[in-house]
Amino acid sequence: MKNIKQKKQKELSDIEIVNLLKEDIDMYGVLIERYEKQLMVYVRRILFVSVEDAEDILQEIFIKVYRNINSYDPKYKFSSWIYRIAH
Repeated sequence: MKNIKQKKQKELSDIEIVNLLKEDIDMYGVLIERYEKQLMVYVRRILFVSVEDAEDILQEIFIKVYRNINSYDPKYKFSSWIYRIAH
């Protein structure tokens, strides 16, 4: 049952996840899982920091995303929005 739920979550678009997140906090984990690796590479590439420092920065990025999720405008790509926060 859990695998079916995970598979369906992976098929959701970013906008669908954001909309579901407003009612189900567990969907935030789906966003983290989707962007964690990509943002880690991005942070390490632009800041030249250790893995540990990048993890701390990544945590701060996801906190900002969570706090500002209601300001996300779905007419723009979510990935652009989250990378702007990361930058």
